[in-house]
Amino acid sequence: MKNARIGAISAEYDEWLRRATASAVAKIKELVSSKELIRPTTPASQLSQAQLTWIASAAIWGWLVVRGEQATSEGLDLERAARVTNLDPDPWDLGAVKAIMPELAKSCVGFDWSKSASQWSKDELAQFLLAGFNLVRRAYAARDMVEQQVAGKSINPDITARQVNRAGGNPTMTVDEFNRDCPF
Repeated sequence: MKNARIGAISAEYDEWLRRATASAVAKIKELVSSKELIRPTTPASQLSQAQLTWIASAAIWGWLVVRGEQATSEGLDLERAARVTNLDPDPWDLGAVKAIMPELAKSCVGFDWSKSASQWSKDELAQFLLAGFNLVRRAYAARDMVEQQVAGKSINPDITARQVNRAGGNPTMTVDEFNRDCPF
């Protein structure tokens, strides 16, 4: 019985995902068929930056309209409904991981980048993974803080400071506590 309910929930979610995708595609077709901004015979490789921007915007618009409808009809948080895709890898996670790449390279200055990862010792590999893990954890904390702010949730600045500091592996102090306790 429990499995049937999970299947029904999954099928319903899949339907919303199909509808959002169909809406995105329909908006692109609508844009191209209008012939005002993009001629239907123009090869994709010859589209201008502005035309590609119109296509991307139309797709995002179509996607968000349906996800907003889903959030409203199911009483979901709009931000979460808009971003949950069940894709693997999750685009939101992938974005957070890509955002830390420059910092990861800087935090691993002692690594011999000429060697492949399979040639690293277990200690080197562990240090690399730990550096990446800590940076990803910070990126997730920053992303989730922004999500809460966008969703209109009231946020206590002291709690936010402690959470961000904790995620970064720093002391859980507020700015006022730091300034008060700083010896210099």
